[in-house]
Amino acid sequence: MIKGFKNIILVVLYNENITSSITISSLIKNDCLENDFYLVIWDNSFEVIAEDELNILKRKNIQYDYIHKKENTSLSRIYNQIINCYCQIVSKIFIFDQDTIVDKEYFNLIEKAAFQNDDIGLFLPYVEKNGKVISPSKFKIAVNYSFFDREFKFGRTKAKKGIAFGSGMCLKTEIFKNRNLKFDENLSFYGVDYKFVLDYGELHNYFYIIDYELKHDLSFMNEEDVSIKIKRYKSNSYAWLYILFIRLNFIFQFIGISRLFLDTIKLSIKYKNFEFLKIFAHNLKFLVNNFSKINKTNSF
Repeated sequence: MIKGFKNIILVVLYNENITSSITISSLIKNDCLENDFYLVIWDNSFEVIAEDELNILKRKNIQYDYIHKKENTSLSRIYNQIINCYCQIVSKIFIFDQDTIVDKEYFNLIEKAAFQNDDIGLFLPYVEKNGKVISPSKFKIAVNYSFFDREFKFGRTKAKKGIAFGSGMCLKTEIFKNRNLKFDENLSFYGVDYKFVLDYGELHNYFYIIDYELKHDLSFMNEEDVSIKIKRYKSNSYAWLYILFIRLNFIFQFIGISRLFLDTIKLSIKYKNFEFLKIFAHNLKFLVNNFSKINKTNSF
């Protein structure tokens, strides 16, 4: 059924269905799933989506694939599998999480930018919080958004040391055909997008930022229950430490680790829970002990 389509829209779901996913609902409502766009739904939920939910897509003549993997496959593996499956068939792959609001203007701006910039393979919207652009940005050794680069412009942007959120990312499939570029499967969820953009910047001079603000859930930056915060910190801190080890020399590694350690102390005091410090120590020890093995998988 994919034959004849030029673009894949990938939406990754977890414990959501067609009607409860903000992303899929907005794609349908705003008539984004027409013409050259083929929808691929990767469902990491334990339960399969009910047939009456999928029938919503069928009744609207939306062409789609539904992939269900109850083992909660990592984002890096999902993205790589989709790329391997479709990169020889379509020209672009759009990546979304389940709670992003998007409309036709986004796709029109991407199409225009892609047509006018043959040398660029990565196209990004921007994301704001409290009036500040938090994605895309430049990779810093700090571990929170207050240290992110405040310089920002639309259009062609130097890709070196760039980072960005994954949801809303558009990839030209040609960038995967002749180079050793893929999503790093040493990371599962947090940091997958940042590491990919950093890797892209090692191989390509520019990415392109469209003049479009993407709206999606930023709950990870807000106050949360301590159990949720601990779970999120476990993955997030590992990702930051991993990227620090892979990308920086010893001096900047030390600075970055020190800042993360201070941030971890603040979290432990704020939530009155030493689990954050235990996780930090465990992640740091693991990466130190396995650095040489991990580093071998990160050469281009």
